[in-house]
Parts: sequence; C-alpha cells; structure tokens
Amino acid sequence: MKHVFYILLLAIFLGCKSENKGSDVGKTVISEKKSKSLINGKWKVINSTVLPFEHISYCEKLELNSVFEFKTDQTLNVYKSPKGKACTKDQTFKVRGKKLEILEWDMIFDYEIMKLTSDTLELKIKRIPSYFLAEGILNALNFEKKLKEIKENGIIITLENIKNGG
Repeated sequence: MKHVFYILLLAIFLGCKSENKGSDVGKTVISEKKSKSLINGKWKVINSTVLPFEHISYCEKLELNSVFEFKTDQTLNVYKSPKGKACTKDQTFKVRGKKLEILEWDMIFDYEIMKLTSDTLELKIKRIPSYFLAEGILNALNFEKKLKEIKENGIIITLENIKNGG
C-alpha cells in the first residue's frame, strides 16, 4: 500500500509544473488570427523553385501567374491563370501557427508558411509532384538531382498579393 501511495505522490509531483504557460497560448492564438487575416485574398505565383509545381489534387502543372484565392469563409480556390477556371474542388484551409492546412474531403495536407506579410506569401511543400515521376520528362541525371533537391529543401513557392482582388 505504501508503494502505491508513493507512486501516486510521485505522479502528482511530476505532473505539476510551476511555470505559467498561459501567456504563450495567447500569443499563438493572436498570431494565428493575424495570419488568417493576412492570408485572405488573391495571391499570384511569382516564383517557384520547381516549375511546373503541383497543388493537390486536381491542380497539376501550375506555372508562374497561377492564382491562389483564400476566402474569408476559409475556402480555397486555385486557378492555373489569373482569368482561368478553378482547378480545386471543395478545398478549405486553416492556418495553424506556421502551417497552412488544406482539407479536401477526407484528405489533409499542408504547406509550411515561410513568410507572410501583406504583400508576400512564401510557402514550402515537401511533396514530389505526381507528374514528376509519371512522365519521366527529365534525363536520369537531372531527375536524380531534382528529386534530391525536393527531398532536402522542398518546393518553395513565392506569391504576391493581388491588390483590389485582381
């Protein structure tokens, strides 16, 4: 019986911490709210470390000038060109700290938010585009090099805010 008492006492003692973490939680919520408001709007792709790149699951081979539209109701539309038709279907998004989570039906994937200001959005994804393997468009040496680069650094996509909705 003594052993059980000591184990319970030890568990209670180790489970309690004297530091107050409440202030950190508030800061995270504030930064997420700020990120949500900054990300809303239309963004045009101005650079990508891999071209074309892919946005899961229907937006294959996106190029420069593709547009990401983040709506205030947390829906996301992606267009291959500024005046084109949306290639996304039923996607929503959520900003969680430095992650941009995309939900499509029962699938979630995310981008890392590298930079977010009122003018610039820089995203990173470590997923290899499906066309990359399927088409074999690169010669073997270049393919290996690109594959290694994506695995190590991901694909970094830079977007600029389209003022007044484009």
